[in-house]
Amino acid sequence: MTGQEMLHEKVKGPTRHGLLELELFLPVRVLRDETIKASVKATLPSESKLPSDMLLAFNISLRDSDSHTVVDGLRGSLTSSPQYPEGHSGQLIAVFNDITITRVGQYRVRVLLAASSPSQVIILGRVDSDIVEVN
Repeated sequence: MTGQEMLHEKVKGPTRHGLLELELFLPVRVLRDETIKASVKATLPSESKLPSDMLLAFNISLRDSDSHTVVDGLRGSLTSSPQYPEGHSGQLIAVFNDITITRVGQYRVRVLLAASSPSQVIILGRVDSDIVEVN
């Protein structure tokens, strides 16, 4: 995939746990059933006050071009545990390897960052891609 044009979406917004920044990287154009890789980086605020029993996870989904509806057609490992890069306090990285889009059309990809415990799930933030063209 070297030389392939990539989308880079970045959102920053407040949550009740502080200011969260999410960045999403994925190809602009893909072929139906082509294996692609998407990655996401999150920067959590240093003052983040998540309960200690919460686990973080990223989830990726396929949306229609208006981002209103989930679309069936994304295959692969759609949930990823965050990795914590050494020396980058407050940063999380997740990579979705070997995902495929099985339908031709124009879509958006959404990534959610969630925190969960036995008693609750909190959506910390989300980022939607620009249009991804699938041929």
